Amino acid sequence: MPLNDEAFAIDEAFDMSGNRSDPDQQEPTPALSRDGTPTSGLAAPHVVTQIGPVVALLCRTGLTREAVRELAQAFERGTQDNPSRRFGLLVVLAPDIDVRLPGGVREALANVVAQYQGVIAATAVAFEGKGFTATIVRSVVTAIALMSSIRFPYKVEDGAERGLEWLIGQLGPVGPLAQGQLYALLGGWRAAHPPIPPP
Repeated sequence: MPLNDEAFAIDEAFDMSGNRSDPDQQEPTPALSRDGTPTSGLAAPHVVTQIGPVVALLCRTGLTREAVRELAQAFERGTQDNPSRRFGLLVVLAPDIDVRLPGGVREALANVVAQYQGVIAATAVAFEGKGFTATIVRSVVTAIALMSSIRFPYKVEDGAERGLEWLIGQLGPVGPLAQGQLYALLGGWRAAHPPIPPP
C-alpha cells in the first residue's frame, strides 16, 4: 500500500509551534536492534518502532507531521512481506506534552489512520498525565476517530502500561519475548524523559 502524499500536503515544513522545522536540528529517531527494539534515541522528541504485532509511537513534546509520516512508513514496512498482516497501535503521550494539534497534523494523522485501517487491529492511546489535559486528549482522539471513520476498537488510557495491557487483550496472545521488549521500551523511554518539575 503506497504512502499517500496527499496526507502531508498541508503545512509540510511547520512544527507544532508553527515555526519552520530544520531537519538538521531534529534528533533522529532510534536505530533498531535485531530484535526490533530501539538501540538509541529514546530521548528524541518522538520514537516510532515495531515490536512483534505492535507499532508504537511515543511522543515527548507533541505530535508532528514527521512522526505521522514515520508511523505510515512503519505500517508500510510491516506489511511488505505480508499485506494481510495486522498490528496494534500504541500511542503514548508524555504528561507534559503540548496537546495542541494543528489542523495540518490532525488531518495528516486522520488520513494515515484511514489509509491503513485494514492494517490496524486496535489502537490504545495512553496519556501519562491526568486532569483537564487528559480530557483534551480524549476529545482530540475522538475527533480523529470521527474524521477517519475508523472501524477498529480504540481506547484512551491514563498510563502506558494500562494501554499496552488493553491492546494485548485486543490482539490476543503476544509472545513473551515481544511483550517483554514492549514493557522494556516503555520503561526506557520514560527513564529518558524524567518529569519536568513545576516552576
